[in-house]
Amino acid sequence: MNRIHLLPEHVANQIAAGEVIERPASVLKELLENSLDAGATQIDVQIGAGGRSLVSVTDNGCGMSKDDALLCLERHATSKLRDSDDLDRIASYGFRGEAIPSIASVSRFRLRTREADALAGTELIIDGGKLRDVHEVGLAPGTQVEIRSLFFNLPARRKFLRTEATESAHIRHTMLLAGLARPDVGFTLTMDEQPAQRWLPGEDLRQRLVSIFSADWVDLTVPIEAATGNLRLHGYIGKPGVSRAARGEELFFINQRPVENRTLHFGLLEGYHNSLMKGRYPVAILFLEMDPAGVDVNIHPAKREVRFHDDFTIRHFVVKAVQEALHEFSGTPAAKFTFGDPNVAAVYDRRSNLPSPTNTENTPAEGMEPLPSPDPVLKKQEISDGHRPPLHLDNTDSQKLFSPLESETEPLSSQDTLSLPEASPSRTASRPEPLITNRLGLRVIGCVANLYIVADSPEGMVLIDQHAAHERVLFEQMLRRMALQNPASQQLLFPVTLEFMPREADFLLAQVEALQQAGVGITRFGPSTFLIDALPAMVKARDVAEFIRTVVTDLQQEGGETRKGRRLSEEVVAKTVCRHAVKANDALKPAEWDQLLHDLLACDLPYTCPHGRPTMIQLSLAELEKKFGRVQ
Repeated sequence: MNRIHLLPEHVANQIAAGEVIERPASVLKELLENSLDAGATQIDVQIGAGGRSLVSVTDNGCGMSKDDALLCLERHATSKLRDSDDLDRIASYGFRGEAIPSIASVSRFRLRTREADALAGTELIIDGGKLRDVHEVGLAPGTQVEIRSLFFNLPARRKFLRTEATESAHIRHTMLLAGLARPDVGFTLTMDEQPAQRWLPGEDLRQRLVSIFSADWVDLTVPIEAATGNLRLHGYIGKPGVSRAARGEELFFINQRPVENRTLHFGLLEGYHNSLMKGRYPVAILFLEMDPAGVDVNIHPAKREVRFHDDFTIRHFVVKAVQEALHEFSGTPAAKFTFGDPNVAAVYDRRSNLPSPTNTENTPAEGMEPLPSPDPVLKKQEISDGHRPPLHLDNTDSQKLFSPLESETEPLSSQDTLSLPEASPSRTASRPEPLITNRLGLRVIGCVANLYIVADSPEGMVLIDQHAAHERVLFEQMLRRMALQNPASQQLLFPVTLEFMPREADFLLAQVEALQQAGVGITRFGPSTFLIDALPAMVKARDVAEFIRTVVTDLQQEGGETRKGRRLSEEVVAKTVCRHAVKANDALKPAEWDQLLHDLLACDLPYTCPHGRPTMIQLSLAELEKKFGRVQ
């Protein structure tokens, strides 16, 4: 008896769908590619229930005849390839002829199409891969594909779909890639009952970037244009100092196809060299135009990953192009850019377009005009009723670039905030008698290297790590406020609006309640836009936008709870406050040493920081005597 047999056509199509159709966004990607290959100049998309119930794509492309419409339902039927030689020079988005039959086999599928010179169009109705009806229909030239009940006949696949919000975020990201790839094409996206999102046809790349992101986002970038031989690179990259904690805003396109490629990624990083802090990633929208014969796009079912025939040449070309773009922007070789803080974007002189993060005295470089003083966007915090202001170190660089925040909250008690007098960088100030007593009988007597506070104790000597100590203090303050649902916030004088990538926006929306409990004033302001009008009282963020983006990235890296109302994990809170604690080499006044020790010893767990490192160590009298040879 024969054991091997041919699979039925509908089973083969369902197997192929498992490779090509991963989720509703995969369906949308394939349909958008077909529309673009058909020469469409306007594409309208409708989505229902995150793509589970409806994915509809309507275009004004060339359309199909009745025979072509029926033939496109067959596997490996395509108008884009003729023979094997065409595989070496693929210039179209699609080419395998698998998408339409695969989609039709796992959904309730309706296709309407009409050629421009035809009197009537054709409508096909397919149910789970079975053709139910074919008839003429009246419609405008072009094609409309309507997908309903995706995976209705594959319950195992359907249950692996994520939440409606998550699938919607993937769909928005797919639309974003298509919109950037073809700024000359108009797109409309309507999701359920939400207002339609429109990108007009005939735009250039800069106009499309403004439409998708914002003019402010584009102002943080510089254009890049380079060509050699049959290679051309163009697009926009972030100015020196503009970076992200993750790669979400690195987008690459090869011959207008969105791709993922390590060669391009590492070429971009190498081009920035020391213009980018370690662990940070640049902002980049890059388009590489090249001979299709030099790139293989037929290595991945979704055609996102590609392989170059000459990786070294491509990488070297990208590195040189990025370096020249940064050099042209600043007039200084990229290798000479230096920045002291990865979380602070450079401040740019609008007249000279030169970055000036290291010119802390605001003095002009040789041959240049003095830099203008930044406008006071934020106002100093004032706390009444005799309370001293929270710790604000005398950091010359940050004070020249940014101003503190205005507070509209009530005064906090000493157990709610680390309240210290104004700091001084002087290390030679006279040491007054300490005014604070504590439960361990510690008496602060000095500080070593602006890092370790030295205290005298009845048992010997204690060293306190001021950075780890401040982490613990802020950590417990924030957790206590979150547990009481009584966040201490400081109001921003001017609210900040932030635009996120679709998937980041979807993730952040699920964390809004938790962030509000932590004292972040955040509300949704658009499909992918959020309004920030307050920060936690203990946070002294130099750049509000960068602080929020970094927090979002930390939440995502922690695996982040995606259900609304869930409290932030202690690890995420610890990471957040760590960046805003007293830094290791910040100089404190003697009274500040006492206050920090007082607040630390008031904590529930004063002996370790939130990461488990010790906040203090003790050298007993016996150990000291042994070190000096007083005892054997």
